[in-house]
Amino acid sequence: MSPSQQEERKIGMFRQLISLAMLTLAATMLPAQAREATPVPPSISPGLAEAMKYFNVIVLADPATGSLVVETRRDADGTNQRDVIVAFIDAEDTRNQLAASGAGASFEGRLVNAAVVIANTGGDVIWRGASANTELTATGEVTVIGYFLRNEAGFPLTQKIDGKDKTLIYMDKESADKAKESAEAKLAAAGNPVKLIVAPVDALELFEKVRTGERTDLVFASARTTDRWMAQWDRGARLISDYKDEAQEAIEALADALMQ
Repeated sequence: MSPSQQEERKIGMFRQLISLAMLTLAATMLPAQAREATPVPPSISPGLAEAMKYFNVIVLADPATGSLVVETRRDADGTNQRDVIVAFIDAEDTRNQLAASGAGASFEGRLVNAAVVIANTGGDVIWRGASANTELTATGEVTVIGYFLRNEAGFPLTQKIDGKDKTLIYMDKESADKAKESAEAKLAAAGNPVKLIVAPVDALELFEKVRTGERTDLVFASARTTDRWMAQWDRGARLISDYKDEAQEAIEALADALMQ
């Protein structure tokens, strides 16, 4: 066996070992509060529905008329003016932005499966992430950043999610950081210590690749604040201004306990 073949064999064995170590995580790295997204019509492609199963977004609506918030968009050359749905990824950031503008109490924060938004618009969506999770691209356009876990060699962490090997894309960095700590602890306890890295990725580019079928190996997870808003919606909250963060929920829980 030539030196180059020996090196390739070593690399292959290394990849196999890393893959096996990572696959032992199963579906444990979904955020603790992750919930299946709102219902997906059967007309939506299985691949898109599968990738977005745990990914909810928020659309703002006028509670009196039901009209959704849209913004005017044009193509890069200034043509094709149209109204485009705005999908908000982070509930807490959405509440804060609207509160700053004085419009927070005017809109319901309706939850919808991201697959439904993408399928119904052909991907022509204005995505709004938390200000901390947005960046300018090389073309000067704003994109939303997602996060995934990888090892130092660059191989992404794969997990069995609903029985299939997937790379999980977290839509907020805090969830990714917590997943990293948990995954490293689990791997070390299993005798496979691996240093993991939280790596940023252009989420909008991945959305489009999933929509077109170019990527079938991804699953997206809602921002933790949006999962929290879903639970609050189930309890009767409607206006996005009524969103309560973790600290506010803790204070309310304590107040309820003292009242009993």
